[in-house]
Amino acid sequence: MIQNTDGITYGYGRCSTLSQDYEYEKNALMKKGIKEENIYLEYGSGADKDRPELNKLMSILKNNDTLVVTDITRLSRSTSHFCDILDYIRENHICLIVDSLIVDCRKEKLDVMVEAMLKISAVFGEMERKIRIEQIKLGQENARRQGHKIGRPVLTKDDIPDSFYKNLHLYQEKRINKSEFARLMNWSRPKLDRILQLYNC
Repeated sequence: MIQNTDGITYGYGRCSTLSQDYEYEKNALMKKGIKEENIYLEYGSGADKDRPELNKLMSILKNNDTLVVTDITRLSRSTSHFCDILDYIRENHICLIVDSLIVDCRKEKLDVMVEAMLKISAVFGEMERKIRIEQIKLGQENARRQGHKIGRPVLTKDDIPDSFYKNLHLYQEKRINKSEFARLMNWSRPKLDRILQLYNC
């Protein structure tokens, strides 16, 4: 149980692809008592250090605040990146909650055994990602040997929903940036970039 804090409790959730639904993450965080307006959600690879919502959240976290995630891999699947986040949490006296594990750095030093356990978990998260990538590559090579075409389907203007056209002017008029446009469309940034290339935007 979190006690004796004057800070704000934030939640962070992430999904790797648009085929996943981060509503599960949001609901799990809200069940822990986190206000919806303090929950930051986004699509993106856990290996990517430059995630807009995570960057925004890390920039506003301050002394005595609490950061809650459902799993260590939601924060990062890169060991070095997770270590950077952990250092920031420790140096700025923030409380990190990973599922039911409470890592309270607000008044106490980070326990050496807890730190080791977190870093080992981060290593396994990164290893799991690398194994999955290797399995995908092996599957693609096998498909190529069997004569199947591999690659991302080519996007055409006929594939683009009407909502893109309705919101395009907001981006062109610089009223929203790419990250905000992608969130508005519920797309990843790479997908938005590919579609904007069709319009030379």
